[in-house]
Amino acid sequence: AVTADRYSTARLAERAKRSLRELDLLVANAPNDLRRMLRRAGDGDLGRVYAPGVERLAEHLSRDVERLTGAVASAALLVAGSMIVGMEGWRLVLGTVLLIVGILSSVVVALQARYASRRQ
Repeated sequence: AVTADRYSTARLAERAKRSLRELDLLVANAPNDLRRMLRRAGDGDLGRVYAPGVERLAEHLSRDVERLTGAVASAALLVAGSMIVGMEGWRLVLGTVLLIVGILSSVVVALQARYASRRQ
């Protein structure tokens, strides 16, 4: 019963009409499409795909990678500073400076991430 309904003459006729309409539209648009393709090929723009959604995704991904890089750098400064601060002499000063820079950069990264999440 399902097969008979699926391949009934009325349904096949409707599919044929729809296909003919699509073919008619394709033939009618072919000259404009061909002209547009030739113009793009002449401009060297034929291989370029316009996908605004993908571009937005790439921008978000780029920003996220920048934030991640900043967070990793801040963490490295904090770890290095905390390892060096236990030493004496000039190493104590270096460790303290690294800790301060690490803390400040962590705050900056956190504020940037918070600001970016509010803009979205």
